[in-house]
Amino acid sequence: MPHPVQLEPLPKLPVQRIEKIMDWIPVIFIAFKFLVLGTAMFFSIKSHRDKQKEEQEEERQRQNRLDAS
Repeated sequence: MPHPVQLEPLPKLPVQRIEKIMDWIPVIFIAFKFLVLGTAMFFSIKSHRDKQKEEQEEERQRQNRLDAS
């Protein structure tokens, strides 16, 4: 019967290195949050402005039809 392969455990990260990684986690999450919120705000404002322009154009066309009649 072949011997089972024994895997050596991964070396443990030093506590200082883990603490440095943990210090960056809030920074990364906050930056991601601002990126997502900024993108959502941009598209929200863009959508609102596009809708206003579309409504203004429809109003102009309606006025032109009324004037032509």
